[in-house]
Amino acid sequence: MVHRHETVTATDARVTMSWYDCIEPFVLNAPPGFNDRPIGVFSTFFPARAAQLEVNGKGRLRPGGGAEMRGDRQGSSATLAWSETWVKPRG
Repeated sequence: MVHRHETVTATDARVTMSWYDCIEPFVLNAPPGFNDRPIGVFSTFFPARAAQLEVNGKGRLRPGGGAEMRGDRQGSSATLAWSETWVKPRG
């Protein structure tokens, strides 16, 4: 099972977000005008079938990330998105 964890630590809290049972990652390429949207976005997606949010050691697995399309690729409602870039049309 492929998984990914991201943790943020403050003086009084520790938050860990986890994604489990990841499916094939992909780069979303949606330039301005795609699906009639005025702003474009380019992002790397890591869809997962389950996710967990843990705060100060308390949390539980949330299985069943719902399937959803991202452009022409299969994603899920439990997706980790990296390197998101938003762009305006030129001119």
